[in-house]
Amino acid sequence: MNSSIVILGILAVVAAPRFLNLQGDANASTLEGLQGSIRSGMNIVNGKSIIASEQKEATATVAVDTGDVATVYGYPAATQAAFEAFLDVKFAADNTADFNLVEITADNKVIIFPNSYVQADDCRIEYTQATAAVTTTAPIKTVVTAPVVTLIILGILSVTAVPKFLGSSTEDAYSYRDRTLNALRTVQLRAMQNTATTSCHKLYITARLIAGPTPDTCSGGADINNSEHLVIQINSQRSDITFNALDSNGNVFTQVNFDPLGRVDQNCTTQCRIDIGLAAVCISGEGLIYACP
Repeated sequence: MNSSIVILGILAVVAAPRFLNLQGDANASTLEGLQGSIRSGMNIVNGKSIIASEQKEATATVAVDTGDVATVYGYPAATQAAFEAFLDVKFAADNTADFNLVEITADNKVIIFPNSYVQADDCRIEYTQATAAVTTTAPIKTVVTAPVVTLIILGILSVTAVPKFLGSSTEDAYSYRDRTLNALRTVQLRAMQNTATTSCHKLYITARLIAGPTPDTCSGGADINNSEHLVIQINSQRSDITFNALDSNGNVFTQVNFDPLGRVDQNCTTQCRIDIGLAAVCISGEGLIYACP
């Protein structure tokens, strides 16, 4: 009887920290995904502002699929309404949503943090809206400084260091997801910066591989020796993690091409989804790329 009690006691002691570590890791991963969505979304908003010739207006509004976004110098304003519109995410200030959002009006800033934390914790995103200045020498022009997006997760990093070494399917899936997010956003950003009609901004997707074509070409399939390092390859011996890309109608797609506005050439009216084991990446019709909830 005593042995059973001791063993149960040990299990209780061990189980709680592991649960807490995984919970902290989940919050950190979710926050990292949200930061990427903010960066991707604000560039899409800026692209629409440029098309409307409003990128240097102190205040304006652009329309996206999820609503009207208030802008400051072509980028989303630091307000809850603007963030809910361009991210299509519900925020609150009282723990009634997954994320709290606090507007710091005096600093033209918003602070976003999970509802299980408080504003000052090292588990938050700070977004400071765009600014502009007029040059004093010829040629006189308005120079816009893009928003600053800062991810602060110092406290979480120390909590999650140990479970990262466990090598679980969940941890591996999140790692592949983050690499996929990075590859997609890299190609998307290039498409928005290099708008020549002859440019190719593509990624191929198979069950075990996401990769671009050989640089300066747009054919021939995925190049696993791509010198630009846009390659995410899953070991062929694994059966628990694969890539599975589905459009809004549930149809499989095997490649994505980005247009100059950062949108993909698939039916993502509601959303496209790339499942990666227990994790997933979502792409909206407007080109917002984010970690699926």
